[in-house]
Amino acid sequence: MMALDNKLDGMKDQATGKVKEVAGKVTGDSKTEAEGMAKGLMGKAEEQFETAKEEAAKMPVMTTIILTVVVAAITTIVFGHHKTD
Repeated sequence: MMALDNKLDGMKDQATGKVKEVAGKVTGDSKTEAEGMAKGLMGKAEEQFETAKEEAAKMPVMTTIILTVVVAAITTIVFGHHKTD
């Protein structure tokens, strides 16, 4: 439930940021416009972070282990054979 709350907070920040950004444009206040853009970007980042966490949680543990082993093997092959005699 916490993830949903964080996701909703991110969406709310995006909406609030957009309103502030538009208000800044309309009034010619570049500081307010910039603050609105920043708030909107932070909201988008928070929403995307929560989505990424949700997707990672769906990944089965065995898939994670297999991927880890494969990455370790590839890393060893690529970087481990640079010995000189």
